[in-house]
Amino acid sequence: MRVFTLIFLMPFIVHSQVKRNDLFDKQLKGQVKSVIQEQYAMFEDSDWIGKLNKDSMTWKLEYYFNKDGNLTKELSTTTAEGFDYERILKYEGQQLIYSSTRDSEKTKEKFYHNSEENIRAEYSIKNKDTIGVFLTYLDSNNFEIASVSKSLLEHSPYLDSTVFVWDMKGYLIKEIYFDNKNAKGDLSYEAKFDSYSRVLVAYMISNDGKHKGLEEHFDDHGNTLKKIRFNKKGEITEKIEFQLEIDKKGNWISRNVRIDGKWLVREERKIKYY
Repeated sequence: MRVFTLIFLMPFIVHSQVKRNDLFDKQLKGQVKSVIQEQYAMFEDSDWIGKLNKDSMTWKLEYYFNKDGNLTKELSTTTAEGFDYERILKYEGQQLIYSSTRDSEKTKEKFYHNSEENIRAEYSIKNKDTIGVFLTYLDSNNFEIASVSKSLLEHSPYLDSTVFVWDMKGYLIKEIYFDNKNAKGDLSYEAKFDSYSRVLVAYMISNDGKHKGLEEHFDDHGNTLKKIRFNKKGEITEKIEFQLEIDKKGNWISRNVRIDGKWLVREERKIKYY
């Protein structure tokens, strides 16, 4: 299969000084070996944190990491459907060389890494037929700088691509999207982080002007305490708050989630370290 060339994207590339791995993406601190995360529905009562019903577990996620902080296995199950998906990954040193995913609909996705050009290719396979390909272009620190998605189905063809630009701290500052009709959607992010108050503010910049899109508050360990989203008029469209219990490494091991004033979700994590 032909690998798509994105030479026209090169002027947009900015290399981050932050080294990215799966622990970085999941905001985990320390040398984490595994995480088992369970999600429960909460029921409102007179107690402000709501009432937790242990029989109300809706979702379970399992993550397993090697000593380099890279994901080697991911397993998802739901109480409603049972098995959801499983993903297995293999590495040579720091380089991802193989990943295979199977889901409940028996669709398999195989993922290969081209180390010479730092390109990852993911193929969707159903009934032994390849139905789609997704290419990811990475910089030297494993940050995604571009992606291309292509359908191989004759009745639903498409070719989409996206360019990503990151700042030196690893924050996304710009995203440029191209669809199969050569339409261009240019959406910029101006992210500002106040280290004193531990608040990140992201401004959305488009043809309609600039407005605050997201305000995110963190604790001293980098865990999210609050997320507030705004529309173009400056009105709050969503407010998510987290009440956390933290372990000695600074990772949360339980959190209650309040969405728009209602406590709806509780999540618990069992974390093992090397």
